[in-house]
Amino acid sequence: SILVDARKSGDPFWVIYTLISQFVQPLENLALTSIFPAGWEIINSRLTDEPTPQWLRNMRLTSGSYMDIRDDRINWFFDLPPRSRIVVGTKVNPSFKGEYALPPVSVEAMYSPEYYARIEGGRVKVQ
Repeated sequence: SILVDARKSGDPFWVIYTLISQFVQPLENLALTSIFPAGWEIINSRLTDEPTPQWLRNMRLTSGSYMDIRDDRINWFFDLPPRSRIVVGTKVNPSFKGEYALPPVSVEAMYSPEYYARIEGGRVKVQ
């Protein structure tokens, strides 16, 4: 399940996903979808001058082949070579106080439905 401690309103934080392939063949055309609660602002790092923190550079954070940012979600698209890993993430700002449901996160091969993974949703309180 998604583990997020209580957050403070207006205190941005990073959401990081690490995907690891255990397959000996490449996984192509993967799509990872992360939906965020209403009232949470996705900070588009492509539009800000804020440097990426060193700890993220050390993790080799990537935006994949393509990253689609919407009001409430981000879709990352990428290939995953055999027995490799990719780290994607974004900075979010929980703007409004309240208790929120965190939707499940999914990754799937767009043209090979037998390859997929899901992370159960959770709940978080913004104080």
